[in-house]
Amino acid sequence: IISPHFPRAHRHFCMRLHEVGARVLGIDQVPLSDELKCCMHDYYQVSDLHHYSELMQACHYFQARYGPIHRIESHNEHWLESQAKLATEFQVEGLKFHSLSQIKQKSEMKKVFKQAGLTPARGGLVETLEEALALAHELGYPVILKPDIGVGASGCVKIKNEFDLRQFFASNPSHPYVMEEFIDAVICSFDGLVDRVGNLLFAASHTYVGIAEVVQKGLDQSFYSLREIPQDLEEAGRATLAAFNVKERFFHFEYFRTKERLIPIEVNMRPPGYPTLDMCNFACDIDLYHWWAEVVAGKARSPAYECKYHCISLSRRHHNRYRYSHEEVLAIGKEMIVYHNSVPPLFQGTLGDHLYVARAPHLEQLHHFQKQVHMQVS
Repeated sequence: IISPHFPRAHRHFCMRLHEVGARVLGIDQVPLSDELKCCMHDYYQVSDLHHYSELMQACHYFQARYGPIHRIESHNEHWLESQAKLATEFQVEGLKFHSLSQIKQKSEMKKVFKQAGLTPARGGLVETLEEALALAHELGYPVILKPDIGVGASGCVKIKNEFDLRQFFASNPSHPYVMEEFIDAVICSFDGLVDRVGNLLFAASHTYVGIAEVVQKGLDQSFYSLREIPQDLEEAGRATLAAFNVKERFFHFEYFRTKERLIPIEVNMRPPGYPTLDMCNFACDIDLYHWWAEVVAGKARSPAYECKYHCISLSRRHHNRYRYSHEEVLAIGKEMIVYHNSVPPLFQGTLGDHLYVARAPHLEQLHHFQKQVHMQVS
Protein backbone atom coordinates (compact mmCIF):
# COMPACT_ATOMS: atom_id res chain seq x y z
CA ILE A 1 0.00 0.00 0.00
CA ILE A 2 1.45 3.37 -1.05
CA SER A 3 0.68 6.23 1.38
CA PRO A 4 -1.38 4.25 3.92
CA HIS A 5 -1.56 7.22 6.31
CA PHE A 6 -3.22 9.79 4.03
CA PRO A 7 -6.04 10.49 3.68
CA ARG A 8 -6.58 9.21 7.21
CA ALA A 9 -9.63 7.13 6.26
CA HIS A 10 -7.39 5.01 4.02
CA ARG A 11 -5.97 3.30 7.10
CA HIS A 12 -9.12 1.16 6.96
CA PHE A 13 -7.90 -0.46 3.73
CA CYS A 14 -4.82 -1.79 5.55
CA MET A 15 -6.82 -2.91 8.57
CA ARG A 16 -9.38 -4.79 6.50
CA LEU A 17 -6.70 -6.47 4.37
CA HIS A 18 -5.04 -7.71 7.55
CA GLU A 19 -8.39 -8.99 8.84
CA VAL A 20 -8.96 -11.13 5.74
CA GLY A 21 -5.51 -12.71 6.05
CA ALA A 22 -3.44 -10.69 3.58
CA ARG A 23 0.19 -9.79 4.24
CA VAL A 24 0.12 -5.98 4.18
CA LEU A 25 3.27 -4.06 3.24
CA GLY A 26 3.41 -0.28 3.37
CA ILE A 27 5.45 2.50 1.76
CA ASP A 28 5.26 6.07 3.03
CA GLN A 29 7.36 9.13 3.82
CA VAL A 30 6.30 9.37 7.49
CA PRO A 31 7.03 7.00 10.40
CA LEU A 32 4.61 4.11 10.79
CA SER A 33 1.79 5.15 13.10
CA ASP A 34 0.89 3.14 16.20
CA GLU A 35 -2.58 2.72 14.71
CA LEU A 36 -1.20 0.83 11.70
CA LYS A 37 1.47 -1.22 13.47
CA CYS A 38 -1.10 -3.86 14.36
CA CYS A 39 -2.00 -4.56 10.72
CA MET A 40 1.21 -3.80 8.79
CA HIS A 41 3.43 -6.87 8.28
CA ASP A 42 6.35 -4.71 7.13
CA TYR A 43 6.94 -1.07 6.35
CA TYR A 44 9.47 0.88 4.27
CA GLN A 45 9.89 4.59 4.95
CA VAL A 46 11.17 6.74 2.09
CA SER A 47 12.34 10.33 2.25
CA ASP A 48 9.77 11.46 -0.36
CA LEU A 49 7.05 9.50 -2.14
CA HIS A 50 7.72 11.62 -5.24
CA HIS A 51 11.15 9.95 -5.59
CA TYR A 52 10.29 6.97 -7.78
CA SER A 53 13.71 5.39 -7.30
CA GLU A 54 12.97 5.05 -3.58
CA LEU A 55 9.65 3.36 -4.33
CA MET A 56 11.55 0.93 -6.55
CA GLN A 57 14.01 0.22 -3.73
CA ALA A 58 11.12 -0.46 -1.37
CA CYS A 59 9.52 -2.95 -3.76
CA HIS A 60 12.84 -4.70 -4.38
CA TYR A 61 13.27 -4.98 -0.61
CA PHE A 62 9.80 -6.49 -0.18
CA GLN A 63 10.27 -8.86 -3.13
CA ALA A 64 13.62 -10.12 -1.84
CA ARG A 65 12.22 -10.70 1.62
CA TYR A 66 8.73 -12.05 0.88
CA GLY A 67 8.71 -13.22 -2.73
CA PRO A 68 6.51 -11.93 -5.57
CA ILE A 69 4.31 -8.92 -4.88
CA HIS A 70 0.67 -9.66 -5.71
CA ARG A 71 -0.91 -6.19 -5.60
CA ILE A 72 0.23 -2.55 -5.50
CA GLU A 73 -2.40 0.03 -4.56
CA SER A 74 -2.63 3.65 -3.42
CA HIS A 75 -6.34 4.51 -3.86
CA ASN A 76 -5.03 7.99 -4.58
CA GLU A 77 -5.04 9.90 -7.88
CA HIS A 78 -1.78 11.64 -6.97
CA TRP A 79 0.16 8.36 -6.78
CA LEU A 80 -1.64 6.56 -9.61
CA GLU A 81 1.20 6.99 -12.12
CA SER A 82 3.80 5.66 -9.67
CA GLN A 83 1.49 2.79 -8.78
CA ALA A 84 1.06 1.85 -12.45
CA LYS A 85 4.81 2.11 -13.15
CA LEU A 86 5.59 -0.20 -10.24
CA ALA A 87 2.89 -2.68 -11.28
CA THR A 88 4.39 -2.75 -14.77
CA GLU A 89 7.99 -3.07 -13.53
CA PHE A 90 7.22 -5.87 -11.06
CA GLN A 91 4.62 -7.62 -13.27
CA VAL A 92 1.82 -7.16 -10.75
CA GLU A 93 -1.86 -7.41 -11.66
CA GLY A 94 -3.73 -4.12 -11.91
CA LEU A 95 -3.39 -0.83 -13.75
CA LYS A 96 -0.36 -0.72 -16.04
CA PHE A 97 1.61 2.31 -17.18
CA HIS A 98 0.75 1.87 -20.87
CA SER A 99 -2.99 2.13 -20.09
CA LEU A 100 -2.79 5.35 -18.06
CA SER A 101 -3.42 7.83 -20.87
CA GLN A 102 -7.08 6.91 -21.30
CA ILE A 103 -7.80 7.31 -17.58
CA LYS A 104 -5.59 10.35 -16.90
CA GLN A 105 -5.98 12.51 -20.03
CA LYS A 106 -9.42 14.04 -20.57
CA SER A 107 -8.80 14.20 -24.32
CA GLU A 108 -8.26 10.42 -24.40
CA MET A 109 -11.27 9.76 -22.15
CA LYS A 110 -13.48 11.37 -24.79
CA LYS A 111 -12.46 8.70 -27.30
CA VAL A 112 -13.41 5.89 -24.92
CA PHE A 113 -16.72 7.57 -24.04
CA LYS A 114 -17.61 7.51 -27.73
CA GLN A 115 -16.75 3.80 -27.89
CA ALA A 116 -19.22 3.33 -25.01
CA GLY A 117 -21.95 4.97 -27.08
CA LEU A 118 -21.89 8.17 -25.03
CA THR A 119 -21.57 11.71 -26.39
CA PRO A 120 -19.13 13.96 -24.50
CA ALA A 121 -19.25 17.75 -24.59
CA ARG A 122 -18.14 19.42 -27.81
CA GLY A 123 -14.55 20.56 -27.65
CA GLY A 124 -10.98 19.47 -28.05
CA LEU A 125 -7.34 19.81 -27.07
CA VAL A 126 -5.63 23.22 -27.35
CA GLU A 127 -2.01 24.10 -26.59
CA THR A 128 -1.65 27.63 -27.94
CA LEU A 129 -3.66 30.85 -27.87
CA GLU A 130 -4.21 30.61 -31.61
CA GLU A 131 -5.71 27.12 -31.31
CA ALA A 132 -7.85 28.25 -28.39
CA LEU A 133 -9.18 31.30 -30.24
CA ALA A 134 -10.14 29.19 -33.25
CA LEU A 135 -11.94 26.55 -31.18
CA ALA A 136 -13.70 29.14 -29.01
CA HIS A 137 -14.99 30.81 -32.18
CA GLU A 138 -16.38 27.45 -33.30
CA LEU A 139 -17.96 26.58 -29.93
CA GLY A 140 -19.15 30.05 -28.97
CA TYR A 141 -18.57 31.75 -25.62
CA PRO A 142 -18.64 30.98 -22.76
CA VAL A 143 -16.30 27.99 -22.83
CA ILE A 144 -14.58 25.91 -20.18
CA LEU A 145 -10.81 25.40 -20.04
CA LYS A 146 -9.33 22.63 -17.91
CA PRO A 147 -5.94 20.88 -17.82
CA ASP A 148 -5.83 17.74 -19.95
CA ILE A 149 -4.51 15.94 -16.87
CA GLY A 150 -6.24 16.93 -13.67
CA VAL A 151 -8.93 15.91 -11.20
CA GLY A 152 -12.45 17.29 -10.91
CA ALA A 153 -12.82 21.08 -10.86
CA SER A 154 -9.14 21.68 -10.09
CA GLY A 155 -7.76 24.17 -12.62
CA CYS A 156 -11.12 24.46 -14.38
CA VAL A 157 -11.82 28.02 -15.63
CA LYS A 158 -14.89 29.55 -17.25
CA ILE A 159 -13.92 31.83 -20.14
CA LYS A 160 -16.63 34.39 -20.96
CA ASN A 161 -15.09 36.17 -23.94
CA GLU A 162 -11.98 36.65 -26.07
CA PHE A 163 -10.47 39.09 -23.56
CA ASP A 164 -10.68 36.46 -20.81
CA LEU A 165 -9.11 33.89 -23.11
CA ARG A 166 -6.17 36.13 -23.98
CA GLN A 167 -5.69 37.00 -20.31
CA PHE A 168 -5.70 33.32 -19.39
CA PHE A 169 -2.97 32.38 -21.86
CA ALA A 170 -0.93 35.46 -20.92
CA SER A 171 -0.81 34.43 -17.26
CA ASN A 172 -0.71 30.62 -17.46
CA PRO A 173 2.05 28.29 -18.64
CA SER A 174 1.62 26.80 -22.06
CA HIS A 175 0.60 23.16 -21.78
CA PRO A 176 -2.30 21.06 -23.07
CA TYR A 177 -5.80 22.18 -22.07
CA VAL A 178 -9.15 20.74 -22.99
CA MET A 179 -11.60 23.40 -24.16
CA GLU A 180 -15.29 22.52 -24.08
CA GLU A 181 -18.64 24.16 -24.58
CA PHE A 182 -20.02 25.51 -21.31
CA ILE A 183 -22.79 23.29 -19.93
CA ASP A 184 -25.00 24.71 -17.20
CA ALA A 185 -26.14 21.54 -15.43
CA VAL A 186 -25.80 19.59 -12.22
CA ILE A 187 -23.13 16.91 -12.01
CA CYS A 188 -24.09 13.39 -11.02
CA SER A 189 -21.69 10.58 -10.28
CA PHE A 190 -21.72 6.83 -10.71
CA ASP A 191 -19.49 5.42 -7.97
CA GLY A 192 -18.80 1.86 -6.96
CA LEU A 193 -16.69 -1.27 -6.70
CA VAL A 194 -16.14 -4.10 -9.20
CA ASP A 195 -14.64 -7.54 -8.62
CA ARG A 196 -11.74 -9.29 -10.36
CA VAL A 197 -13.69 -9.95 -13.56
CA GLY A 198 -15.54 -6.64 -13.64
CA ASN A 199 -18.82 -7.64 -11.98
CA LEU A 200 -20.47 -4.68 -10.29
CA LEU A 201 -20.63 -5.34 -6.54
CA PHE A 202 -21.73 -1.91 -5.34
CA ALA A 203 -22.96 1.29 -6.95
CA ALA A 204 -24.11 4.68 -5.69
CA SER A 205 -24.81 8.11 -7.12
CA HIS A 206 -24.06 11.57 -5.75
CA THR A 207 -25.33 14.95 -6.96
CA TYR A 208 -23.10 18.05 -7.08
CA VAL A 209 -24.22 21.62 -7.81
CA GLY A 210 -21.84 24.47 -8.67
CA ILE A 211 -18.69 22.56 -7.75
CA ALA A 212 -16.43 24.73 -9.96
CA GLU A 213 -17.73 27.90 -8.28
CA VAL A 214 -17.19 26.35 -4.84
CA VAL A 215 -13.51 25.90 -5.70
CA GLN A 216 -13.00 29.22 -7.49
CA LYS A 217 -14.98 31.46 -5.12
CA GLY A 218 -14.47 29.62 -1.83
CA LEU A 219 -18.18 28.98 -1.29
CA ASP A 220 -19.76 26.58 1.17
CA GLN A 221 -19.86 23.07 -0.23
CA SER A 222 -22.59 20.46 -0.22
CA PHE A 223 -23.39 17.32 -2.17
CA TYR A 224 -25.71 14.43 -1.50
CA SER A 225 -26.40 10.81 -2.40
CA LEU A 226 -29.49 9.25 -3.92
CA ARG A 227 -31.16 6.18 -2.48
CA GLU A 228 -32.01 4.94 -5.98
CA ILE A 229 -29.79 5.30 -9.04
CA PRO A 230 -31.73 6.60 -12.08
CA GLN A 231 -31.95 3.98 -14.82
CA ASP A 232 -30.27 6.12 -17.49
CA LEU A 233 -27.34 6.84 -15.17
CA GLU A 234 -26.86 3.17 -14.30
CA GLU A 235 -26.93 2.26 -18.00
CA ALA A 236 -24.35 4.96 -18.78
CA GLY A 237 -22.23 3.88 -15.82
CA ARG A 238 -22.25 0.22 -16.82
CA ALA A 239 -21.38 1.15 -20.41
CA THR A 240 -18.46 3.24 -19.11
CA LEU A 241 -17.25 0.36 -16.93
CA ALA A 242 -17.26 -1.97 -19.93
CA ALA A 243 -15.54 0.50 -22.27
CA PHE A 244 -12.72 1.18 -19.79
CA ASN A 245 -12.50 -2.53 -18.83
CA VAL A 246 -12.53 -1.78 -15.10
CA LYS A 247 -11.62 -4.69 -12.82
CA GLU A 248 -10.94 -5.18 -9.10
CA ARG A 249 -11.18 -1.58 -8.06
CA PHE A 250 -13.25 1.34 -6.95
CA PHE A 251 -14.32 3.90 -9.54
CA HIS A 252 -15.80 7.40 -9.67
CA PHE A 253 -17.44 8.55 -12.94
CA GLU A 254 -18.93 12.01 -13.50
CA TYR A 255 -21.68 13.14 -15.89
CA PHE A 256 -23.60 16.33 -16.58
CA ARG A 257 -27.36 15.86 -16.36
CA THR A 258 -29.21 18.13 -18.78
CA LYS A 259 -32.92 18.02 -19.60
CA GLU A 260 -32.14 15.96 -22.69
CA ARG A 261 -29.36 13.56 -21.75
CA LEU A 262 -26.33 12.58 -19.69
CA ILE A 263 -23.00 13.98 -20.87
CA PRO A 264 -19.86 12.16 -19.67
CA ILE A 265 -17.22 14.37 -18.05
CA GLU A 266 -14.42 12.19 -16.70
CA VAL A 267 -13.50 8.89 -15.09
CA ASN A 268 -11.41 8.27 -11.97
CA MET A 269 -10.11 4.77 -11.24
CA ARG A 270 -10.03 5.16 -7.49
CA PRO A 271 -12.53 5.59 -4.66
CA PRO A 272 -14.60 8.78 -4.83
CA GLY A 273 -12.95 11.61 -2.94
CA TYR A 274 -13.17 12.23 0.80
CA PRO A 275 -15.65 11.80 2.47
CA THR A 276 -17.75 10.06 -0.21
CA LEU A 277 -16.73 6.47 0.48
CA ASP A 278 -17.75 6.88 4.12
CA MET A 279 -21.04 8.41 2.94
CA CYS A 280 -21.69 5.22 0.97
CA ASN A 281 -21.05 3.18 4.10
CA PHE A 282 -23.35 5.35 6.20
CA ALA A 283 -26.11 5.31 3.57
CA CYS A 284 -26.21 1.51 3.45
CA ASP A 285 -24.80 0.48 6.85
CA ILE A 286 -22.00 -1.49 5.17
CA ASP A 287 -18.18 -1.55 5.16
CA LEU A 288 -16.81 -1.04 1.65
CA TYR A 289 -13.24 -1.15 2.96
CA HIS A 290 -13.92 -4.76 3.98
CA TRP A 291 -15.66 -5.56 0.69
CA TRP A 292 -12.62 -4.33 -1.25
CA ALA A 293 -10.24 -6.35 0.95
CA GLU A 294 -12.25 -9.49 0.27
CA VAL A 295 -12.10 -8.83 -3.48
CA VAL A 296 -8.30 -8.41 -3.36
CA ALA A 297 -7.95 -11.54 -1.21
CA GLY A 298 -9.84 -13.55 -3.83
CA LYS A 299 -12.86 -14.22 -1.65
CA ALA A 300 -16.07 -14.64 -3.66
CA ARG A 301 -18.60 -11.96 -2.86
CA SER A 302 -22.05 -11.21 -4.23
CA PRO A 303 -23.40 -9.05 -1.44
CA ALA A 304 -26.95 -7.88 -0.96
CA TYR A 305 -27.38 -4.41 0.46
CA GLU A 306 -30.10 -1.83 0.89
CA CYS A 307 -29.58 1.90 0.58
CA LYS A 308 -31.57 3.00 3.63
CA TYR A 309 -30.62 6.67 3.67
CA HIS A 310 -29.71 9.69 1.64
CA CYS A 311 -26.39 11.09 2.84
CA ILE A 312 -25.13 14.67 2.59
CA SER A 313 -21.73 16.31 2.99
CA LEU A 314 -21.77 19.92 4.22
CA SER A 315 -18.84 22.25 4.81
CA ARG A 316 -18.39 25.62 6.45
CA ARG A 317 -15.55 28.15 6.25
CA HIS A 318 -14.03 29.97 9.20
CA HIS A 319 -14.23 33.42 7.58
CA ASN A 320 -18.03 33.29 7.21
CA ARG A 321 -20.49 34.44 9.91
CA TYR A 322 -23.18 31.81 10.35
CA ARG A 323 -26.61 32.08 11.93
CA TYR A 324 -26.05 28.92 13.96
CA SER A 325 -22.90 28.11 15.93
CA HIS A 326 -21.14 24.76 15.63
CA GLU A 327 -22.72 23.62 18.89
CA GLU A 328 -26.17 24.66 17.66
CA VAL A 329 -25.64 22.76 14.40
CA LEU A 330 -24.79 19.62 16.37
CA ALA A 331 -27.96 20.07 18.41
CA ILE A 332 -30.16 20.72 15.37
CA GLY A 333 -28.78 17.72 13.51
CA LYS A 334 -28.29 15.34 16.43
CA GLU A 335 -30.58 12.70 14.87
CA MET A 336 -28.92 13.01 11.44
CA ILE A 337 -25.22 13.82 11.89
CA VAL A 338 -23.06 10.70 11.68
CA TYR A 339 -19.68 12.39 11.41
CA HIS A 340 -18.06 15.82 11.69
CA ASN A 341 -14.44 16.91 11.70
CA SER A 342 -11.93 19.57 10.72
CA VAL A 343 -10.96 19.23 7.06
CA PRO A 344 -7.31 18.39 6.27
CA PRO A 345 -5.54 21.46 4.78
CA LEU A 346 -5.09 19.75 1.39
CA PHE A 347 -8.87 19.51 0.94
CA GLN A 348 -9.92 22.88 2.36
CA GLY A 349 -10.05 24.63 -1.02
CA THR A 350 -12.77 22.23 -2.14
CA LEU A 351 -14.41 21.15 1.11
CA GLY A 352 -14.04 24.13 3.42
CA ASP A 353 -12.70 24.15 6.98
CA HIS A 354 -15.21 22.03 8.90
CA LEU A 355 -17.22 19.13 7.54
CA TYR A 356 -20.52 17.58 8.58
CA VAL A 357 -21.87 14.32 7.18
CA ALA A 358 -25.53 13.59 7.86
CA ARG A 359 -28.08 11.01 6.76
CA ALA A 360 -31.87 10.75 6.63
CA PRO A 361 -34.42 8.57 4.85
CA HIS A 362 -35.92 11.57 3.03
CA LEU A 363 -33.89 14.03 0.95
CA GLU A 364 -36.08 16.97 2.01
CA GLN A 365 -34.82 16.55 5.58
CA LEU A 366 -31.22 16.95 4.44
CA HIS A 367 -31.98 19.94 2.20
CA HIS A 368 -33.61 21.69 5.18
CA PHE A 369 -30.61 20.87 7.37
CA GLN A 370 -28.25 22.18 4.69
CA LYS A 371 -30.05 25.55 4.66
CA GLN A 372 -29.68 25.78 8.44
CA VAL A 373 -25.99 24.87 8.40
CA HIS A 374 -25.15 27.39 5.66
CA MET A 375 -27.42 30.24 6.78
CA GLN A 376 -25.33 33.39 7.29
CA VAL A 377 -25.97 36.65 9.13
CA SER A 378 -25.74 39.85 7.13
